[in-house]
Amino acid sequence: MIDDLMRQYELVGMRRDEVLELLGAPDPYPGRISGDALYYWLGPERGLIGIDSEYLWIELNENGMVSRAEVRSD
Repeated sequence: MIDDLMRQYELVGMRRDEVLELLGAPDPYPGRISGDALYYWLGPERGLIGIDSEYLWIELNENGMVSRAEVRSD
């Protein structure tokens, strides 16, 4: 599902309010966030053994625009 979202929408360049309208409220980040970022937990890491979690990490610049969006795992 996240792959489809990333293909269908160009998140980079969106305003914060547009991201919130599209994805809803972000999840609380289990740690400290340096700078302005949005965190969306996606679930266990895809693959045979999903030990880690995957999440959508969205960084915002000083103007509240998305400067980077990527799926990460921990």
